[in-house]
Amino acid sequence: MSTIRSLTFVLLGLLLLAIAVRGARLATLHQNNNAQRAGFAQTAALVGEIHELREADERVSLAARPQADVLSRVQAAMQQAGLAVSTLRELAQSSDVGATGTASDSNYRTQSYRFVIQPVRPSELGRFVAAWDRQSLWHITEVELSHLRDHGNAFSAQLVISAAYVDQPQASAQDMP
Repeated sequence: MSTIRSLTFVLLGLLLLAIAVRGARLATLHQNNNAQRAGFAQTAALVGEIHELREADERVSLAARPQADVLSRVQAAMQQAGLAVSTLRELAQSSDVGATGTASDSNYRTQSYRFVIQPVRPSELGRFVAAWDRQSLWHITEVELSHLRDHGNAFSAQLVISAAYVDQPQASAQDMP
C-alpha cells in the first residue's frame, strides 16, 4: 500500500508541477498580450495622427509648384463645378516674387498663375469658386470678367491664383554627408 501511496504522491507532485509550469506560461502570455495591446494602441494613435495630418489643409508649400500640379488642381475644381475642362483656355505663371511684409532675409515667396475660363456663366463661375475654396494652398487673388456678346449670358473669366512657398536652397554635392 505504501507503494501506491508514494506513487500517488509522485503523480500528484507531477500534476502540480505541470499546473505550475502552465500557470507560469499563462502569466507570461498574459504579459505579452498586454504589451502587444499597448503597442497596438500606440500604433493606432500614430495612424490616427497620420490621417489627421493628411486631411489637414496645406497652407504653405515647401517648394514652388510645377505648372502640372496647378493645372491638375484647376481641372479638378472645374470638374467638381461641372465645367468642361475644354473651357480652360490658358494657364501661365504670372509671377514668382518674395513675399511682401516679411523680413528681407526671409525665404517665403509668392507664386501666381493666371488662367482663363471661357465661355462661363456667372452660376458656373460661382460653383468653380466654391470648389476652388475647398483647397487652401492656392487663393484666388483676382477675377476679371469680360462679356462675350456672341454667347448670350456667358463671360470670359480671367483669374489669378497665388500661393506661398518656402524657397529652400538646393543642397550641393559637397553639403551631403
